[in-house]
Amino acid sequence: MFSDNGGPTQEEYLFQENKRLRAELAARPRIWCLPWPPVEVARRFHDAYEAFAPSFGYTTREDTRQFDPESPNGKLMIAVIRQVLIEQTSQEYALLEAERDALRSALHDVCDAFLTTDKYYAAMRMHQIAHAALREGEKC
Repeated sequence: MFSDNGGPTQEEYLFQENKRLRAELAARPRIWCLPWPPVEVARRFHDAYEAFAPSFGYTTREDTRQFDPESPNGKLMIAVIRQVLIEQTSQEYALLEAERDALRSALHDVCDAFLTTDKYYAAMRMHQIAHAALREGEKC
């Protein structure tokens, strides 16, 4: 499979396989996150909550109808949003790490399988013989 006569070298093969695996990982869904910081998510959540509350027969408290990030209610909402985003992102990151580890393991298995084939040893032996012959000035 690997040769000095136009075929890929082992390094080239591994480089291409690494490139393929990176492309496969890049094509996978990214860790989901919101395009806003937690305070903006809290503000949007609050505004939507206030807008939907009457449709569900709920009357919100007068003192919390306007979002105030410095109020205890605002600080609590920001903290909750931050925690939820951290948990969600951590879970997705763990899944991506597991997929990455599985891909690495598969790559190692492929390399190990190749390295244990007779063709590999035959190619390496021929390579060694050719180098030895060239060093001694013979043509092969």
